This record gives sequence, C-alpha cells and structure tokens, in this order.
Amino acid sequence: MTLRDAAPAPSGLLNLLRRHALLAYFAIALAFSWVVVATWVGMGWPTTFWTIVAITLGPTVASLVMTGVTQGWAGIRMLLARLVRWRVPPAWYAVALLGIPLIMIFGMLVLPGAAASFDPLTVGTWLGYPWLFFLVTFLGGPFLEEPGWRGFALPRMQARFGPFAGTLLLGLLWAAWHYPQYMMPDWAAQNGGFRPASVAIYTLSVIPLTVILTWVFNNTRGSILLAILTHASINAFSVYAARLFPAEAESQLYGIIGFGTAAVLILVLTRGRLGYDRYIAETTPFERGSA
Repeated sequence: MTLRDAAPAPSGLLNLLRRHALLAYFAIALAFSWVVVATWVGMGWPTTFWTIVAITLGPTVASLVMTGVTQGWAGIRMLLARLVRWRVPPAWYAVALLGIPLIMIFGMLVLPGAAASFDPLTVGTWLGYPWLFFLVTFLGGPFLEEPGWRGFALPRMQARFGPFAGTLLLGLLWAAWHYPQYMMPDWAAQNGGFRPASVAIYTLSVIPLTVILTWVFNNTRGSILLAILTHASINAFSVYAARLFPAEAESQLYGIIGFGTAAVLILVLTRGRLGYDRYIAETTPFERGSA
C-alpha cells in the first residue's frame, strides 16, 4: 500500500466521528476521566483539588476535540465565547447564586430534626464562602465540566431527543461519569459509600440538577458561564448546608427533596420545554452545534 492509498483513512475517521458526534464525545469524556481515576487509585495517590482537576479534564478535552471535528476552529471560538457569555438578564444570576442555596435550605428544613439543629454560623465562616466558591468553581469541577456537558452535549441532545428526554439522558450519563469516583475513599465517604442504595440516591439527585441546569442554560442563550455558576453554587453551598443543619450533615435526601421539587415545578411551568423555544429563538444553528 502506498502513502497515497493510505491518505483517505484520516478523512474516514473524521467522517465517522462527525456521524456519531455525541457517542464519540461521551466515549472520550468517560474514557479520559475513568483512566485518570483508575490511575490515581492504582497509584495510591491522595485525593486533592488537583485530583478533581485531572478527572474533570475529560469533559473539556472531549468537548474541544469533538467541537473541532464537527465545527472546526470557528466552533471552538464559539464555544469559548459562550464560556464567557455574561450579558444575560440579572434574574438568572440570582437563580444561580441565591436560588440554588434557598432550594438546598428548603430540602434540609423538611427533614426530621434538621431545623432543631440549625446553626447560623459565625460571620467569619460566612466570609469564607466567596473563597470556597472560587476554589470549587475552578478546582472542583464546574469550570472544566460545563464546557462539555452543557457546552457540547446538551445543545446536540436537545436537538436530537428534545429538551425533556435529552436532559434526562444527559443526567443519567453525567451521573454514570461519576461512578468510578466511588473507588476514591474521600469521594465515596461524601456520597454515602459505595453501596447500591447510595449510588441510586446519587443518580436520582443528579437528574433534577440536570433539569435545573438545562432550564438556566436555555434561558441565558446557551451561556456556559451561567451553567458554571449554577453548578458551582450547588457544590459550594452543599458544604454550608451541612454546617447549617448538622443533624442532617450526612444526608443524601435533602438534594433529592429540594432539587426534585424545583425540577418538577420547572417541568410543569414550562410544560416540559425547559425554555428550549426561547433558546432556539435567541441562538443560531451554529451555536447549537450545526456544522
């Protein structure tokens, strides 16, 4: 075989990736992150913020690769532009930064004994929240996950499966992406341990989060920045929710209760559309993933 004969092979691979862009995206994202987890656990390295950075590179790497494959450099530039899309109605910043904590507090308050254990915390403790939020945003997952889940996958899944089914499927895949992290003792301890019941509860809690994130994303013209802030608010305030209500500090149910209630209300009020019609009206086909 000559070099000329072999030349079409890369083009054939690119065409295959383009035809199965979503499948390729998830394969790259999950494989990258799972290999990192397996390596970390196998080497016995301690879990740090840098561990999470290495794991969460998977969705970003997959997003950049598959955006380049399907849309070229123009697509990558568009992805980066949506990463800093901050001109959105102020109400959505309120949803991300204030609404999420209120939902979590509601989920805690309905649990038996939680209200009686309420601790308002000290001023110094609250002053530490912005710093925690910053660390969680850039070293705890949101900044490196959202260019993938919401930046690449969600627009294409909504186009293919519709906003409701696409969101549910993304939620299941997002939860599954986390499963190998149960091999990491610190992560497992924070999520009820590696037991079928804990995994099921974790999965059920991720799905309503995905509904809320889709709703925010669709109503902010596909702003990855707002998805990052919403995701970061979830992760950061979970630490404070446990401190505010120490009797339920280990509970996995408050997330399902709080976010589940919010997700059902959003689905009812939007008739399952999750703001998708507004997203279609305010964005171009290229922004939504068209080649």
